[in-house]
Amino acid sequence: MFFKLTKLTGFKASVEGAVRTVLRGLQGLLLIGLSLGLSVSVAQGSPERSGDLYVTAEAGSARDTASFNPAAHTAPATLGQDNAVSRDETQSQLSSATTTSSPSSSSSSLSACLDEYAKLQQAYFNARGQLTVVSSDGNSMEPFMLLRSMAGGNSYSFWEHLNGEIRGYALRNGKGFDFNQGQRAVDELNWHPTLIWDRLLDKDTSLKDYVCVFTGRARLAGHKVSLLRLAPQDGMRYGYLIAKDDESSLPVEIAILEPQGGIAGRLLVVDTKLQPDLEFPIDDATFDRFEQAPVRKPDNSATPWPELTLPRAFELIDAGFVQVGTERHDFQEFSDGLNSFRVYKAARTSVLYPALNNGTISILRKNAANSEYAVVGEVPLRLAELVLSKINAVR
Repeated sequence: MFFKLTKLTGFKASVEGAVRTVLRGLQGLLLIGLSLGLSVSVAQGSPERSGDLYVTAEAGSARDTASFNPAAHTAPATLGQDNAVSRDETQSQLSSATTTSSPSSSSSSLSACLDEYAKLQQAYFNARGQLTVVSSDGNSMEPFMLLRSMAGGNSYSFWEHLNGEIRGYALRNGKGFDFNQGQRAVDELNWHPTLIWDRLLDKDTSLKDYVCVFTGRARLAGHKVSLLRLAPQDGMRYGYLIAKDDESSLPVEIAILEPQGGIAGRLLVVDTKLQPDLEFPIDDATFDRFEQAPVRKPDNSATPWPELTLPRAFELIDAGFVQVGTERHDFQEFSDGLNSFRVYKAARTSVLYPALNNGTISILRKNAANSEYAVVGEVPLRLAELVLSKINAVR
């Protein structure tokens, strides 16, 4: 199943209708997602590819007053015996990655990891070609086509979902838009389970309060790989285990790790075709027109609400409100440079399902005396609970 969560989030859609949807077999996230007014797109059937491209600037931007940057999520795959063996090796590496024998060995491991990570980012920046990436989270497996290109100092990514209607998103230097070819539409970039791939591999990414540990080498999906673990020092955010191909320095897999040590999701490359002459399907003029489209400007004068508790790595990057009918829903958005989440505040409603998560996306709701709060984004539930920890729950 492929879904997107828009940042136009209201609080009062039908919970009962969402429950019925879940009972028909959809993923649990839709339950609270619909109760918060999240836009959900579910596609079935087989893809029918077209050789032409996909979006037109004239299709217009469906941006709204609550649009801003997203971030993403991620997920796992169990593909073949070779993969299964490597997963055992990977788990062994994970269990030992946080221990070092001495300060000098710790410094050496950190330096080696950062060197390998820089090679990975540079190789990905220079890559031209087509990859098939499988995203999984324990409940589903979703295939994507990823086109990579580099030109004029710019990095380009094009993600297309390979099941159902032709849809996906395109990025230039980390910014871009969603598209749906069948509807001839482009829209603001939203949270996707694959966006963390591009953010981690962006050579300009600056990690905040993460420790990089080189945990060894293994064999994964037929590749000899180096394992790099990025561990958050606060113990509240997702960690990442990156498998880097030793020959090409390109990524083979990214696993997203829960604070408790489990795996929230994986992105696994099952096919790579390097094409130096690859023609990227979207030109710069399309990116330019979309970036120049009218959009609400972020409120840079706002300060975090005092009732929130924020991990030190997160900063307020936007604030505003969503108008749902006659009701106003205020929000603040926070990011650590990799992932983001929003906190919404509105009038109290009944909170039948206070917490749910799907893959790397979490939704947590809490009623206070006069307001309801909701944390929505690509963070663990543990972090969402910390954010609302100073708010006394009221039934």
